[in-house]
Amino acid sequence: MGISKFFHSVVILSTACWCITASAQPSDRFSTQGTVFQVGLFLPLNSKSIFLNTKDDFYFPEEAQIAVEYAQGLMLAFEELASKGMKAQLHIVDILDSTDFSRGLKQLSNAHLLFGMFHGKELKTINELSFSNHIPVVYALPTLTSPVSGNQYFILGSATLRSHCEYLFEYVYRRHFGDRVLLVGRKQVAQEMEVLSYFQSLNQKKTEAGLYPLPWIVFQDTGRLALRNLADSLSHLLTNVVILASNDAQFINSIMHHLSKHAEKSIKLIGMPGWRTLERISPSLLDSFDCLISTSFFYERTDSAVQHFRNNYQARFLVPPSEHALRGYDHGKYFGNQLAQFGRWMLGVFPPPASPPVASVFKVVPVMQGENVLYRENKGVFLLRYTQGKWQRFSGS
Repeated sequence: MGISKFFHSVVILSTACWCITASAQPSDRFSTQGTVFQVGLFLPLNSKSIFLNTKDDFYFPEEAQIAVEYAQGLMLAFEELASKGMKAQLHIVDILDSTDFSRGLKQLSNAHLLFGMFHGKELKTINELSFSNHIPVVYALPTLTSPVSGNQYFILGSATLRSHCEYLFEYVYRRHFGDRVLLVGRKQVAQEMEVLSYFQSLNQKKTEAGLYPLPWIVFQDTGRLALRNLADSLSHLLTNVVILASNDAQFINSIMHHLSKHAEKSIKLIGMPGWRTLERISPSLLDSFDCLISTSFFYERTDSAVQHFRNNYQARFLVPPSEHALRGYDHGKYFGNQLAQFGRWMLGVFPPPASPPVASVFKVVPVMQGENVLYRENKGVFLLRYTQGKWQRFSGS
């Protein structure tokens, strides 16, 4: 986004209330005709700290730019819902401005729906607002685990790492039971061990359900002997499914380089969601394998829905959209439509989207502990395959 346009956007968005008025008769799907929905958006705009003197003398924090882009995508979604008859007031709150934050908390105590990017004490405060007043709140930041528990109104907008592991495990169990499966991670890296523990607990659940567990070999060391053992464990007859539980580009490249020496064997490499945005992974090594990863968010620039969004966004805000704008648009379209259809009862059921999202997939379910709902999570996940130098949607899952 251009510097001056970004500055202008922050000034306009901060402490703003946008009235989004229906420009058409309400859709038959909207059972809440006549309701003017109050929607809150809590963002780290940092509006009192930014400044623009010259093109070389300015201060725009990255998190504020991301917040603006997300907000503008979400606004565009609600404007499109208004064209179908929905009425809403969108309240923008700067969580880094204590006065505006306090005002927003009071103003939105009876809101119908909240969105936001927050953590720390702001997360705790907004979570309390949501729980005490029974207000659904969509957490817009990607997260490895849920930052809250015990609030059935708290909705994770994207899948956690555990949900990605569940999806990958079920794919391997369904498609490669009987093949050679190898789990690779470093015991000194906590997140890699967490991924391996997720896979092992999922396998244990198969045993507890009276099903055969998935046979596999686990490698937790990275020395020369361990790499030799990994190579020796590869099958000449079966497909070798190597699940590499790392987001460290250097380690990923070293494992791929080692495996590439055994091109005569059939090797399928399964990586982590973060691989899509890692810049230092070797494209040539990726291309030498049948490589899959999971994701909750992906788009092709040539897709007609993406081009339609880009054109509308650029016409509305005079700048090209980012991934954050796309995410805001998908969140606004799905959860806004849910609100228009079901109002206060929107948590009762989360049907598939009325129209396909541009870059996301939605499968919102309650995460339970016994009979209690800990939070709700969008567990929508799909697979990407690396083909001819780029990631593409994989339809064979």
